[in-house]
Amino acid sequence: MHGRHIIGMLYGSAAQGRQDGFCGNQGNPGACGQVKVVSFFSGLGGLDKGFLDTGYEIIWANDFDKFAVQTYRANFGAHMVLGDINEIPLAEIPDGDVMIGGFPCQPFSVAGKQRGKEDDRYLWPEMVRVIKELRPTWVVGENVAGIVRMALPDILSELETCGYRTRAFLVPACAVGARHRRYRVAIVGYSEHNGLSAATVTGSLGETDTGEPQGKDQAGKFEGAGKHRDGEV
Repeated sequence: MHGRHIIGMLYGSAAQGRQDGFCGNQGNPGACGQVKVVSFFSGLGGLDKGFLDTGYEIIWANDFDKFAVQTYRANFGAHMVLGDINEIPLAEIPDGDVMIGGFPCQPFSVAGKQRGKEDDRYLWPEMVRVIKELRPTWVVGENVAGIVRMALPDILSELETCGYRTRAFLVPACAVGARHRRYRVAIVGYSEHNGLSAATVTGSLGETDTGEPQGKDQAGKFEGAGKHRDGEV
């Protein structure tokens, strides 16, 4: 995946999040100072650049590819850590207001075998593990359109069980000025309780007024600039 596509996709979402209070101070983000971001599966830094260019501070980033890490450090700084997310101790990861991650798309891309959760590169569970420990106020994930039918409902349900309100955006690159569609999915989670589980906060596991888990009804609903095309990668 090319970093410039991610930058274009999230420029608008990141800027709007800044205005609406990514630091948890709704309506008055300026009172929070610079919002701190922790980045996973950072690659060359495309997703990170979108946040940096809209006023956020990336305090920690991670990738396991040494060449990607070298490039990232040359462009963005020494806060990039080389290592496998499966092996990095949680104690070494700093707290941030926002956790972002373009977790591997190979399990869902039409350019691959689309093995989904059966693919050993399906690393969303590792990101959830860190989310549960660090409890960021905001979570932003990114992936290809194929994830919509293969894993998105479960991903949204997991976040909601952890105490996050969720929304998924399906956005084509042409919506931000590129001359092609190339759809991407942005997964956004927000918790006014800093990620405390719904059971802890309300006594229920993210249930709606009908008693159903929120993810069951919301997982198939999206906001975006176009419809999903299965042929897009």
